[in-house]
Amino acid sequence: MRIIHYIPRTDTANTSVTEYVNCLVRSTARVAETYVITQKDLGSGAIMVRSRFLRKLKELQPDIVHVHAAWDSTAALIEHAARTHGYYTIVSVHGALAPEVMELAFFKHKLPRIIGYEFQMVRNCSAVVAISEDDAKQVKQLGWKKRIITIPHPSLKLTNDDETQELIMSIYRQVLDTNYMARITDDEIKF
Repeated sequence: MRIIHYIPRTDTANTSVTEYVNCLVRSTARVAETYVITQKDLGSGAIMVRSRFLRKLKELQPDIVHVHAAWDSTAALIEHAARTHGYYTIVSVHGALAPEVMELAFFKHKLPRIIGYEFQMVRNCSAVVAISEDDAKQVKQLGWKKRIITIPHPSLKLTNDDETQELIMSIYRQVLDTNYMARITDDEIKF
């Protein structure tokens, strides 16, 4: 299995999120071909980002593109590009859809982003990863996605890399197994 983790940027102010993303990447790298792509790898400007990312997709041919971001237009662009080119996408929102986060500058920043891209990204991806049961409930309350898996942050629940690995790989397998018909060619269907 090949996995691309897209991480727009590491937040030095929020070491908890960085630690969690590192845990997920480390867990998948133990059992799958894992690639990490960041904003720095793709440059700036929507056209440049999209074209460089599509080249990476063509080169790596991943089974899943795992986007680690919410409220980021580049992450939405990456998710959309991957999905429209036939790749399965998973989005980790990292607690960013919690009511207290949604309320921060809602009308000025969040509402335009919800209308512009956040809704489409979360609604159309193959699965959403939540960091806690509360996070999963909040995503469900928004009505944005049916397939939600909770992979606890190691500091929220005492988990180790083995447990995290099993949880993340189970959602990857579910996505691939439930979408097997999309991978079958016309010749295989005729046969």
